Formats: sequence, structure tokens, C-alpha cells
Amino acid sequence: MYEVMHRDPTSMFFEGLIATSRPYSGEGIILTPDQIQTQLRAVINEITKGMTALQSKVTKLLWGYYGMIFTEDDIVDMLDISHATFKKIERQVNQTILHPERVIHLRKLYEVAH
Repeated sequence: MYEVMHRDPTSMFFEGLIATSRPYSGEGIILTPDQIQTQLRAVINEITKGMTALQSKVTKLLWGYYGMIFTEDDIVDMLDISHATFKKIERQVNQTILHPERVIHLRKLYEVAH
């Protein structure tokens, strides 16, 4: 019997972004999955600069920094925080990321995967 996993739409987006990434950079250079992951990590590091340690950790876990995308329940259990605290942190992270200075990094994140 199969277990159905419910994921949050943000996680599903980035999981799809990583899973469907092409092995070519914007310059036409063939990239290995390890090189794509390295570039993904570099962009996520830029995005999380200036965030608190907890905000940074949540962002990295949600966006596949460690090679795997975690669900809300997984993160709540790992970090030993409540669901309300997680939602609050996620809201703060989204506000920070959508700031005009950081939207550029989201474009880079998209380019890494395409």
C-alpha cells in the first residue's frame, strides 16, 4: 500500500525546479548534478544573508540546500518548534525574500535549475 504525502506548494515548486533542471548552464556548459547542487547552495546562501539562524535553517531545509526538500512536519520535528512558530518564520522569510534587493537572487535560482 502506498502512503500519500501532502507537501506544501512551495516545497513542491522547488522540488520540481530541482528535479527538472537541465544539465546545461546559461552559457551552454554541461553541468553535473553535483555542480547544479553547488550553484543552488551558493544562491541560497546569498538569499539567506542577513536572516536569523533559525530563518536561514528553515529556508535551507525548505529549498533543498542539503540535497533533499523537507516538509513542514519534518522541519517542525527536526528543529523542535511549533507549527505556529514555523508559519511565523516562513512568513518572515517570504517577506525578506520578496524584497526588491533579493528578487535578483530568485532569478539566479531559477537560472541554476534551467
